[in-house]
Amino acid sequence: MARGPLRKREVAIYYLLYKMFGGECVNRGELLDVVGLVMGSRRLADEMIRRLARMGLMERCGTLGYTLVEPERFLGSVSLTYLLARLRRIGVVADYKVASGDRVVIDVYSCGDERSEMVSRIINALGVKAVLRCSDVPGDYSSSSS
Repeated sequence: MARGPLRKREVAIYYLLYKMFGGECVNRGELLDVVGLVMGSRRLADEMIRRLARMGLMERCGTLGYTLVEPERFLGSVSLTYLLARLRRIGVVADYKVASGDRVVIDVYSCGDERSEMVSRIINALGVKAVLRCSDVPGDYSSSSS
């Protein structure tokens, strides 16, 4: 997940790479050539590629390759994390974890609350494939709903 703020240069480089290579597996050397030309040095290009990978904008494929993550998938993940953190601040306790594939399991505590219905609506609006599990206490998964 993203570490630190997403700056304009990361957005610009990511967008350029995504437009050039899409979702295909790209050799690190090709990425270094393109980013190095824009950044001005290979060292800065290497740091940029590492940062994009740490932020979740690129994923490893093979030993020396990267695949650029679709922008909508990245924005959905960042938005989900942020919105659930904001909901926790107002008293809706909800945690999530990625299950198999892109499916997300969201644990909502005190499900009878009208705010928990709003959590469901928010997640649906983000287009996240999610399973809501209601439980009375954290860690109790005896009852579940989707």
